[in-house]
Amino acid sequence: MNPLFGPRPETLLMLGAKSTWRIVERLEVWRLLAAVFLHGGLLHLLGNVAAILAYGRCVCPPTYMTSQRWRVQRNVCVRFLTVATFTNALSATCMSAI
Repeated sequence: MNPLFGPRPETLLMLGAKSTWRIVERLEVWRLLAAVFLHGGLLHLLGNVAAILAYGRCVCPPTYMTSQRWRVQRNVCVRFLTVATFTNALSATCMSAI
């Protein structure tokens, strides 16, 4: 049973969880981005949502005009996906194969 109230590890792996062996040996590089959108369970998802909301309030306060807000939100999304993919790649190359 998953202590985070989520899917089994086999299910996450099937859906694209980061697996160093599959990324390096089988060249499944799509997992670097897919893993960003997977969560270990409900508690993991709620923690990430809370962190992103707190970060969003700091980066894009409600006083911004609509055009400024859209530009900031787009930039935050691009940065988030870039950093998340890069850290998954770094983790896959520096950690032992799992």
